[in-house]
Amino acid sequence: MAIKLFLVRHGQASFGSSNYDKLSALGHTQAQHLGEHFAAIGRHLDGVVTGRMQRQIDTAAGLIDAPAPVILPQFDEFDAEALFQTYLPLAMRDDPSLPRNPRDIFADRKSFQHAFEAVIAHWIPATDAVAPLTETWTQFCARVTDGLAQVTEQFDDGASVAVVTSGGPISVCVRHALGLTDTATFHLNWRIYNASITELRLRRKDEGVQAALLGFNDVSYLRQADAAADEPAGLLTHR
Repeated sequence: MAIKLFLVRHGQASFGSSNYDKLSALGHTQAQHLGEHFAAIGRHLDGVVTGRMQRQIDTAAGLIDAPAPVILPQFDEFDAEALFQTYLPLAMRDDPSLPRNPRDIFADRKSFQHAFEAVIAHWIPATDAVAPLTETWTQFCARVTDGLAQVTEQFDDGASVAVVTSGGPISVCVRHALGLTDTATFHLNWRIYNASITELRLRRKDEGVQAALLGFNDVSYLRQADAAADEPAGLLTHR
């Protein structure tokens, strides 16, 4: 038997606000639809896990009649602010098209993604940093993989467990299941919808955790909710 693992990305956070780490109004709506979807299909959860991010915890709160969440820091998102501080000067040096004023980078989502991709291009190969780095890409991947191991230790075979986390950890979990390259793993991160569901099966082996991918980035329930609404809320979001 294996653990049935449902990786859920948090609802839309508050991009551009003074506190990104909280759900937007739309993010709360996505979390509500998530809980209603699990209840409607009779998905009983034996356990719920989140990282320490408030946006993750608040998304998990939308799950109906679910166990109290277990907090595992292994499922925290990487520290994007620290990465920008460390690598943005190098990215700006290499890419003249990036805004010269860092504030302009956060003015819209396209500018942010452009800059972030340039920053990640330095983080993954561990380019010499211009500021102390709290976590390397390799360390981040190892941390998330350890989170999968923790799930197999805390829950019995056959259990159904929802892990409410972020795009980065979900990408690493898929990487672990499919053996993706580092670059492919991070490109996957941009494709993960808010409140999407990715399904794995986990087995504990002597050599570590074995993961099999059964479904990726499912937002069919959000599509259906938008289609059924008199005034669609635009429930499909990436940021």
